[in-house]
Amino acid sequence: MCSDAKQWLAQRKVAFTFREIFQNPLSRDELVALAAKTFAGVHDLYAPKGALKVGLPEDGRMLTSEQILLVQVRNPDLIRYPLFELKDQLLFGFHQATRDTLMAR
Repeated sequence: MCSDAKQWLAQRKVAFTFREIFQNPLSRDELVALAAKTFAGVHDLYAPKGALKVGLPEDGRMLTSEQILLVQVRNPDLIRYPLFELKDQLLFGFHQATRDTLMAR
């Protein structure tokens, strides 16, 4: 999915910075800053599919914010991606609504 997003952005000449979070993981402070741009904070960053892979509950609401941050710093699979950080907003995934928002900027 990330490669599709990168190709789509490049074709439309949308400036972006790519970060491979598996090779260069996000720090706790970076996750907190990203979470501040979402409605439900770190719970919005929680990846249910990634959680199931490592034996954690699919529903992140069963965990505290601190617990989520701790496991996400250790395992980037628990962070929803791709992420698109805009000035005041954070977008997840690469569906049509995300594309529309990116093109409107």
